[in-house]
Amino acid sequence: MKTNFVMVDEKVWCNRTQYIEAIEIVKHLTEQVKSGLVNYSILPDGPEKFMGERCLGFNRVSVKIPVSDTLYDQFFNGRSGYRAQYYVGIEYGEYFNRFLIDKIASLIVSAEELYIDKFTREFCEQSLCGKYSKFWFSKEITDQSYQKCLSKLPEVILPDRWSQHWKNKPKPRKGLLAPDPENKVILLNGTFVDKITGNECEQKPERSKEIHKTGWT
Repeated sequence: MKTNFVMVDEKVWCNRTQYIEAIEIVKHLTEQVKSGLVNYSILPDGPEKFMGERCLGFNRVSVKIPVSDTLYDQFFNGRSGYRAQYYVGIEYGEYFNRFLIDKIASLIVSAEELYIDKFTREFCEQSLCGKYSKFWFSKEITDQSYQKCLSKLPEVILPDRWSQHWKNKPKPRKGLLAPDPENKVILLNGTFVDKITGNECEQKPERSKEIHKTGWT
């Protein structure tokens, strides 16, 4: 299997998450998704409406994927994980994200019995497998109400570019943090799509650049 994954040098990254190859992260996440689908702990949610005028009428599917404590840390905070790929280069981050989508989304789409009462399989596939689908922290972490908790975390991910960006900014300096919530879930946000035309809408066109520059979006 040809891959194009990278890792950041430990002295550059600083955070001492247990090291694992990126392809092993993919393997373990795939295994935990399969397990979650079997025991019904993964339930696709939606349709979620696009909030704004730019893509009025577009909707998406989202999925919370419960994972182990170790995989969660390796995925988000490790030097071969999701954010590390974006740190090295936008193209590396987008490649890793797409590789994961291609591995994971079809597994969820196939578990039709878990969502058929909410939306069709066609819509689920259009959204989860769409061009702009992405993985990220759960809404618990990104919600404004969680800012106080983030402010208490130590800054442990310290590559120069991200450190310089956050240097004079008030806490929480999110890109330097390694969030550790009680409920470890990875959020898969599908692409916003028009159910009638099949057209896709990109929610955050600058997302990849933001993660590359700051470690956050």
